[in-house]
Amino acid sequence: MSGALRRVSVANYRCLRNVDVEIDQFHVLVGANGSGKSALFDVLLFVHDLLIVGLDAAVDRRTSNFRDLVWGRPDGDLAFKFSFELDVPDSIREEIPGSYDRFTVSLRVHEVNNGDLTLLLH
Repeated sequence: MSGALRRVSVANYRCLRNVDVEIDQFHVLVGANGSGKSALFDVLLFVHDLLIVGLDAAVDRRTSNFRDLVWGRPDGDLAFKFSFELDVPDSIREEIPGSYDRFTVSLRVHEVNNGDLTLLLH
């Protein structure tokens, strides 16, 4: 399955303190109300919005207060992190030195002292 999403890891986003989900061809999410099923889907929608409308608008589509998106709404470090493991698409596999089948992309959204949001990509 070329270019497929294989793993989603989430830290400190909404009700998801520390979640790591391996994705296969078929996956079912089951859980009680309020257990994080919708929050996990929102991680994917957040990244979509981030790419289409930008960081500030992606946050604004969810809340007027960034603190609402951070697990536990801490007074200190206001940040959350997403990581995605994906298959390297067949169309570019030959162009990459070495023999890599998968890659990981991580992003961290952080509110700095003056209330501005920053995005760090790893």
